Amino acid sequence: MKNILTLIACYITSLAHANIILHNINILQKYSKKLIIINKSGKFKDYITSKVSCEWHDIKNDNFLDIGSYYYGLQQINYKEYDYVLLTNDSFYLNRDIPDFFEMVSKNNSLLYGMTNSYQNKFHIMSFFRLFPSKHIPIFIKYFQKYSKLPMNTDPYHWLIYIFEIGFCNDLNLSNTKSLYCVSLD
Repeated sequence: MKNILTLIACYITSLAHANIILHNINILQKYSKKLIIINKSGKFKDYITSKVSCEWHDIKNDNFLDIGSYYYGLQQINYKEYDYVLLTNDSFYLNRDIPDFFEMVSKNNSLLYGMTNSYQNKFHIMSFFRLFPSKHIPIFIKYFQKYSKLPMNTDPYHWLIYIFEIGFCNDLNLSNTKSLYCVSLD
């Protein structure tokens, strides 16, 4: 399972933050055929790209947080060349290698895989680490196009959780009861 496109959404604010991202990249790059960083802070490009091989995009910060960065990245590349697309961000630290996650993916047939789920308000797979078979990326793109046009009547984090974590997973579950698969990495 090496034909994975990995998009990392970032807003890098410090050297410590950049080093956490580098640590995660060092783990993820062994599973990724291509790695793209989409950064909204405009900082640390030279530092990170001097240490790892990746494609880099600086984009304007907006209210769409990591979801907007994922959407942007998917518009920049032919994701159909890959078997899977990993959408991840800079809000976590991998404390170990994750071969068991990718082993779980190879044994299941789902629309969406996640590392962590939540039952806050309703079951959902959190947006910081989601893996899609590339053939299902159009579902994500259409969902973003539809809901990003709605007025944001709340803060961006609330909007992200209710629309793109809970709402998106709910829509997938309504269309396919075996659509979501999450592994707990203890």
